[in-house]
Amino acid sequence: MVERFLEAIDLPAQIVEDDREAPDFVIQHEGRAIGVEVTELYIQDGASRSPMQANERAARDIVLAAWTEFMAVSDKPYLVTVNFRDQLPRKLNRAAVARKIAGLVLEMSPEVWQSASWPDPHMDWDPLMDAVLAIRVTGVPSEALWSTTGGGWVAKASAEVLQARIDAKAPRLPRYRNRVDEVWLLIVADGSTPSQFFDPPTAEDARSVVSPFDQTWFFGRSRRRAVRLTGRGVQEPAGDPMQPTEAR
Repeated sequence: MVERFLEAIDLPAQIVEDDREAPDFVIQHEGRAIGVEVTELYIQDGASRSPMQANERAARDIVLAAWTEFMAVSDKPYLVTVNFRDQLPRKLNRAAVARKIAGLVLEMSPEVWQSASWPDPHMDWDPLMDAVLAIRVTGVPSEALWSTTGGGWVAKASAEVLQARIDAKAPRLPRYRNRVDEVWLLIVADGSTPSQFFDPPTAEDARSVVSPFDQTWFFGRSRRRAVRLTGRGVQEPAGDPMQPTEAR
């Protein structure tokens, strides 16, 4: 994310540390050590993980388990996409669903550059598949890829949404100051999953946030769109009284 961000703003900087927690990264630019703290935006982001984000994580876990089950009996490379329902059942037996997906892929077994899909009128419905809308399998010569797919609405990266992420990170800033010359905050909307579909902030929203960081940026990774947030009337927090809950 940081590398793509630096490319987007055309900043000739080098990442010199990427395995630390205070802050997440350090880059070198014109002789200055700049700390970059990274936080991601999620729809319904807040003190607890958003339901959409949790659903996506569960779906990825199921597909990974299905791939593991499949690889135990076959090494054929396939492109497999699994379309899950917007909300998975609360007491879903994930292991059973993963086994069912693996079995369906084995049953389809398309040839190279041929595709097969589920549901199929010749296949019986299984109650375990209440979590899944569709599966598509394409045979490929190599480089298998199993992934999830889905849709969602695009949210607005409003000043209120951005300010919440800034406020969650701000208490950590004083201890970062002792280690680097500057500290930037990078707010990322990855855009690869429905819970991270965000439009870039408007000019008015970008001007409206208040941030104690030396620079604060919004970065739409999928669109390679970087917007600098102005930050007015900033004051540094007094300390780091608690570790804020964050989406990373």
